[in-house]
Amino acid sequence: MTSSSPADSPVSPISAEPLPVTHGGRLGHALLFAAVAVVAAVAAVLAIRAVGDRLFVLPPELARLGIGRIPSSEEQRILGDANLVLTYKHFVVWMSICGALLGGALAAAHGILSRASARQIVIGVAISALVAAAFGAASGPLTVKIDHWLRTNLPSGQLTVSDSQVLMMHAAAWCLFGAGVGLAFALGAPRRAARDIAGGLAGGAVAGLLGGLVFAFLIGVIDPMVDPSLPMPEATWHRVLWLALPFALIGLALGRRRWPDARAG
Repeated sequence: MTSSSPADSPVSPISAEPLPVTHGGRLGHALLFAAVAVVAAVAAVLAIRAVGDRLFVLPPELARLGIGRIPSSEEQRILGDANLVLTYKHFVVWMSICGALLGGALAAAHGILSRASARQIVIGVAISALVAAAFGAASGPLTVKIDHWLRTNLPSGQLTVSDSQVLMMHAAAWCLFGAGVGLAFALGAPRRAARDIAGGLAGGAVAGLLGGLVFAFLIGVIDPMVDPSLPMPEATWHRVLWLALPFALIGLALGRRRWPDARAG
């Protein structure tokens, strides 16, 4: 009876292939990404407060309307349209800041964990911040547009926006925002494949959607006096919650996924 040596044993082509070097996928990574996201949310709230709502103002001829007298119906319509445009512009700036901070922060954490070089990290942060800022610039006005449409198209007998409509508004806007951050994260990674880009986009979209839904529901439970239909909460701690919930869920979703390591190749 003869025994075969290891050298004589057949080698499976599957087991012979080196496993790809990856990182992430563990709970620790996900929690770290969530923590980084929460820090980015607090930074975004402070940045929005610093920027304020005075970047764009009404033209002098419109600002003078109604001073010392009651404006006519036509003047009220013109003022309303002009103020809506200002709100759009401010939300573009505010949500661009949110996207840039979250995208950049997560890209930096990703680069460090994947042992990327300093150059790769800087490039990744720049790409992620720019792409996420672009999607943030799109998601901000979307919230305002949905809110305006809902308020101007209330069914007969309905005085306020319904809870289901509020959920839809926040879910839609945060879904777009999350998809952008997930895409930005994947594009800014030192190494990525097509499946990583698709996975980042899908994971970010689902996480953002859930974050918007959770906020719209939770804020009404925590503080029933708050109007959840506002595109952005007014109180500072409400804004922290409004950003931290979707930010953290996006961080968790991206952190739970395994990503190619910068050393792979």
